[in-house]
Amino acid sequence: MPTAQAAPPDLHQTLTALIHGRAKTGKSLMAASLTKPLLYLDVELGAQFLPMARRVWDPSTPIPRMDGTWDTAVVRCTSWDDAEAALDQVRSRAHPFKGIAVDSLQALQNRLIGKVAGPTSAVEIQQWGEILRMLQNFTEGLRDMTNHKRWPVMEVLVTCPTSLRDGTWGPHLRGQMGIIAPYLFDLTGYLYVEDEFNRKTNATVQVRKLRTRRTKDIEAGERVGGKIPAIYTLPMVTGTPEEVRKANVTFRKLRADVYRRVDGAPVGIAPPVPSEPPAPPASPPPSGGPAPDVPAQPVTPTGTATPKETTNG
Repeated sequence: MPTAQAAPPDLHQTLTALIHGRAKTGKSLMAASLTKPLLYLDVELGAQFLPMARRVWDPSTPIPRMDGTWDTAVVRCTSWDDAEAALDQVRSRAHPFKGIAVDSLQALQNRLIGKVAGPTSAVEIQQWGEILRMLQNFTEGLRDMTNHKRWPVMEVLVTCPTSLRDGTWGPHLRGQMGIIAPYLFDLTGYLYVEDEFNRKTNATVQVRKLRTRRTKDIEAGERVGGKIPAIYTLPMVTGTPEEVRKANVTFRKLRADVYRRVDGAPVGIAPPVPSEPPAPPASPPPSGGPAPDVPAQPVTPTGTATPKETTNG
């Protein structure tokens, strides 16, 4: 078992986030950018494509020791029990992790539904209450790791697909969890890709951006005192796999910006952006709205908010 380590002096400068967006816009890449050592709960089973020095960890075994060969412990969550066991371990004993990521919360909810109702059975009405309680308790316990009395972490991030619900694009989660989840984190962000013309190269490039403020049809928001812009442009991450791994520090930089520890960063409230990004069209919800237990089926946003998709994460 690893020995308990002295808490860094800035451990109280924590940040938790829920990031939702279209497929292949870089949500997983952002989840991999947390401060290392990182615990990565890989529910979608795609971590093998991410730039990380990984070690696969079975949470039924002791937490692996840091030996210099890895910086990210990947738990391949093929069941709800895998994720629950990993969280139980880091809550109950010494660990080296500074960040925890879940990719994705929607996939984890599906694992939980399979556990509660069975892989093929329809979910009964009373089971939806149990599913909501278990997933909310897990999510709040994950978030609260930033305030653990003995072994806290600095960063927590969960990813989620996006879908249209009551006219607003938000985290695609079934039932009331889709309404509750955005309230649980310091930051709820909408990640999208936008084409921009690069005058230096005379070419159009795709730029990843994070919306951190709510609009009439996009669920987003923050409680960090306006210390990040309404539209946060994510740094470009290119190069060899090793170069990408070292340069992928998006969330670490975001947390540093929140606490104004970046060289040259202004102090105070971030100024408003000059213009709003194009938003996905807010088509009306299905007649009668979503069912009380399952929201409307996900609809991929169209229009100009995300003209093209990236292929990274």
